[in-house]
Amino acid sequence: MGEVKHKYWSGASEFINIDAKRLLSDMLDYDNNNRQEISIKCQEALYLLDKAIALFISVLQKLYEDKSRWESASNSRAAVAMANSALNYHLLARHTVILGYPSETEPLFRACFERMTRCAAFQLDETLAEKFWAGKEIKQRQIRDILSKHFEDKVEGINKIAQEVMKDTYKRHSEVSHPNLQTLRFRTLKTSNNTEIHTGIDFSYGSEPSSTVTLLEISHCITHVTFSLTMIEILSKAILGSRGNVLERKIQSLFKEDDALFAKILKMQ
Repeated sequence: MGEVKHKYWSGASEFINIDAKRLLSDMLDYDNNNRQEISIKCQEALYLLDKAIALFISVLQKLYEDKSRWESASNSRAAVAMANSALNYHLLARHTVILGYPSETEPLFRACFERMTRCAAFQLDETLAEKFWAGKEIKQRQIRDILSKHFEDKVEGINKIAQEVMKDTYKRHSEVSHPNLQTLRFRTLKTSNNTEIHTGIDFSYGSEPSSTVTLLEISHCITHVTFSLTMIEILSKAILGSRGNVLERKIQSLFKEDDALFAKILKMQ
């Protein structure tokens, strides 16, 4: 068996023999050091991510500047509520990635995706928004049906991109956001010849210090924020009218920059 390299893992003598409080303190220090290192090594990618998040915030700011246009409309209020909630998940995903927890970021991406698809669907369907305010269950299938109908005759620009991301993202979430065997494998240690030991048993804890993995996950973060922008763009156009047109060009630019970043990361592997 090849050598296994990871600072904290279930089979390490340090895990078994060090006092639990001391071990926790060491793990947190390691996380913080990794955050500082990633912030330096992944500066370019983080700049693009922050650019996308800032754009999302700016849309919310514009909506609140014209709050009188939507605060009495139940569908728009529900849409804004979802966008507000999604922003915190996007921020948390950013923190999680730069701390070195790419595997644990996937459920946060799903939370963003489900909130922002609801954001768009609520704006498009007032009946569904009323159902939301009544506290009734809304299945993701209903959301997909509404958005599919909205996009069915829109095959250009960000509409086409939004459809492609929505399809790929939902499939990925179905595979990696649940506590199944695949998600355990993300953290199961491998030997130097890339052979898994015991799934979910030989387990790594804390920060994962791979800048390449982190770069990929930052790129995923950017994709999710940009997708969220395509969803809030539906809300923005409905409320702000032509003032929302500038957003579409900025979203297209972000998608291009993210594609270029992703291609660059693949060359590094």
